Amino acid sequence: MYKVFVNDKVILFIKNTKLLSDMENVLVLHYYDNAIASMVVNFLKNDGKLKHLVFLTPTPDQDFESFKNNFELIIAAGGKVSNTEGKVLFIFRLGKWDLPKGKVEANETFEASAIREIEEECGIGNLTILNHIKDTYHIYELNGKMVLKQSVWYSMKSDDTSELVPQIEENITDARWMTDEEIQREVLKNTYPSIKEII
Repeated sequence: MYKVFVNDKVILFIKNTKLLSDMENVLVLHYYDNAIASMVVNFLKNDGKLKHLVFLTPTPDQDFESFKNNFELIIAAGGKVSNTEGKVLFIFRLGKWDLPKGKVEANETFEASAIREIEEECGIGNLTILNHIKDTYHIYELNGKMVLKQSVWYSMKSDDTSELVPQIEENITDARWMTDEEIQREVLKNTYPSIKEII
C-alpha cells in the first residue's frame, strides 16, 4: 500500500478491498494511468467532501512509481527523537507541531541528512539512529507547481541534555521535549496527518 497526503486528504494505491471498509467519503478507481495524475490532485484539492481517492490496482508498486514521475520529487529526512526520560522532540513551525526534518543534500545519505537536520533545527547533539520507521509522501504547491515530497523517518535517541535552540531562520519558533500526555493534548490536535502516522 502507498499513501499520499494532499492537505488532509489521501490518495491510496492498494491491491485489495480490505482497507475500504474503514473509509468514509471515498472514490475508488479501478485503474491508473499518468493522464489522470494531475486531474486527481486537482479534484482532491477542490472537492469539499471527498477524503480518500483510491486506486485499486493489481500493481500498486508499479503504478505508484509511475504516479511519482508526474511530479518534481523532493526528498527529506528526519526523525522521532526520544531522550533518556522517554520524551519526544517536537518543533513548532508555521502554526503547527512537527517532527524535525529537512531536505537531503547532494551526495548525502538519508541517515546523515536526518541527523544534520535535527542538529540544525533544534540545536541538539549525540543523536543515534535506532531504525527506519517509514516513508511518508505529500503533495503541495511550490513556486506555482505541484511537488511530491518523500520524507524518510527514523526512530532516534539522544542523551544531550543541553537547552534546545529552535532554528528561527527556518520559521521554527519552539523546540520542545514532550511527554506522551503532552503529545496527546497538544500535538495531535495541531499537526499534519503524516506526522500522526509517525507518532
